[in-house]
This record gives sequence, structure tokens and C-alpha cells, in this order.
Amino acid sequence: MVISVMQAVLLVARAELLDEVQMDALNQYSNLDSPKKPTLFFEFNGKQRCVEEQS
Repeated sequence: MVISVMQAVLLVARAELLDEVQMDALNQYSNLDSPKKPTLFFEFNGKQRCVEEQS
């Protein structure tokens, strides 16, 4: 998945994989209710205008 995203025209700044324990900690710290399962997060670079156009 990470390779596919990076091969696209998207400017990826960071990719981070959290496991179940880290997701539980994130939920507790940020008062969220995300599923407690491995989750892949991406952070993208780009101009705000470009990001809004893709939404």
C-alpha cells in the first residue's frame, strides 16, 4: 500500500503504521474511538489549494 501511494503523483511526507496497542494509546490520549487494529496513516505535502481540489 505504501509503495502504491508513493508511486502515485502524491507528495508523501510520512507514513506511519500503528499496531493495536498504539491505536489504543492514541484513542485514550486524544479521546477518540478508532478501531483498535493496525492502522496506516499518511501525511501529505502540498499546497492547501491542491489539497482542497482533491477532496
